[in-house]
Amino acid sequence: MANWVYDSKGNGLSTVFFDYEIEALHFLWTKRGEYKTSREVWQQVSRKLTISRASIINSLNKMAKMNVLEYKETTGKGGHRGLYAATKSEDELRRQISEELSHSIKNNLD
Repeated sequence: MANWVYDSKGNGLSTVFFDYEIEALHFLWTKRGEYKTSREVWQQVSRKLTISRASIINSLNKMAKMNVLEYKETTGKGGHRGLYAATKSEDELRRQISEELSHSIKNNLD
């Protein structure tokens, strides 16, 4: 189970993700499971938002640890490269977040 941090002032996915993370997710969802490098994700996100590549890498790694994204490593020209793909659709992710937050709240109130 992921360790969601919920912001009640946000709407939709912005209750648990930063705006650049949402942009990254939307980009990966359009690729339908195709793996993309952090550079490709960063280039897409930076078309709309000013964000460092390091922030994108950190967020992608965090989302991979939370099982929001799938991560695999490959080697090639230039060394090791991380690849990321969306493992769930947007609807599946929303359901997962809702269920896990509800479960967490219930457990904390008992």
